[in-house]
Amino acid sequence: MKTIFSALTLALALTAVTTAHASDRKIGNVIAVERTIDDVYQSCVDQLKDVKGDGSFASCKFDAKKTNADFTQGTQRVLTLWKDGCEVEGSAMNGTVLVTFQATGAKATLDDSKACLRKAIDGNQTKDSFKFIVYTVE
Repeated sequence: MKTIFSALTLALALTAVTTAHASDRKIGNVIAVERTIDDVYQSCVDQLKDVKGDGSFASCKFDAKKTNADFTQGTQRVLTLWKDGCEVEGSAMNGTVLVTFQATGAKATLDDSKACLRKAIDGNQTKDSFKFIVYTVE
């Protein structure tokens, strides 16, 4: 019964949140909050300092949760670039923002992959930051 109540509360919250923009929305004890992660490029590159191998494929992750009560619903795409020899994907899911990126081609290097990440971030609507919705329970 508790699971059904939680699912119904979440469904109601998601319905109301689809019309929400930057402000917090509250339904029952569930609050939808827009979160931002800034300085994405440098934070991601800092995570790659210990990468071994050619580094043509790399990933970095950011914690989307501030408390144990926070969660993300489904997958929220925050970054995409699939052209010009680059494949970059960034999504918020399961309380984490995961960014994967690579330069394609037989001789791709880590520097090429970083250039792809930079190109994707520069073309992103929010530039060097990610915005996504996190739900939290009071």
